[in-house]
Amino acid sequence: MQHGLSLFGDVFWIAALSLMAGCSRWAARQIPRGVRMPIHWSRDGRPTLRVARLLGLTGLVLIAFAVGAYMKVESLSLRLGTETLIIILLVRLTAAPLFAVIHLIQVRRALITLAGEGQLNP
Repeated sequence: MQHGLSLFGDVFWIAALSLMAGCSRWAARQIPRGVRMPIHWSRDGRPTLRVARLLGLTGLVLIAFAVGAYMKVESLSLRLGTETLIIILLVRLTAAPLFAVIHLIQVRRALITLAGEGQLNP
């Protein structure tokens, strides 16, 4: 049962990470090299923090991968009871799409900002 629940959680993480990576790959084609990507905005919508394109597109993907890998390892621990395994599975099923949605929103907002500034590839 423990391995089955762990594999079921893996499906969600693989789907979320694939979606995030695909979104980043597509956005990388839209953003020219050398353009600094906004990742934080003020309340009035102006970008307040910009990073290199590679970091802006892959940073959250790498964080999500690390969190997912940690939860995968913890879900295989032999000292866990059935209730704890189910809780870990539910956390994994919630966190994977949450990371994906946050990444998609961030990339979309960055593309809107860069388009408004005229910095996207034609």
